[in-house]
Amino acid sequence: MKTSFGNTKVVEFLDGSSQRYSAGAAPLRQWIVRLERLDAREDALVTAFVKNNVEGTFVFNDPFSGISATKCALRGPEMQNVIAGELNQESAFVIEELP
Repeated sequence: MKTSFGNTKVVEFLDGSSQRYSAGAAPLRQWIVRLERLDAREDALVTAFVKNNVEGTFVFNDPFSGISATKCALRGPEMQNVIAGELNQESAFVIEELP
């Protein structure tokens, strides 16, 4: 799942119509990463990635557009991790693009 947000202005006219336009830089992006059906090795790799990048920035390739976001960080130190069986582990975390 991907979300975008930014600074949008709205001009309302006397006839009741309106016009919206961007009043700032390009919106920042955010990705919710949900990984399912991981085995123990894959889950360990995801956990290591989160632990190694909890305080730093990194480049993230947007899977929707293929464009690299050059300054990203994990949103908070939280990571959801569910173990439902040997080959059925799940992980979830949020990546944010920084200004």
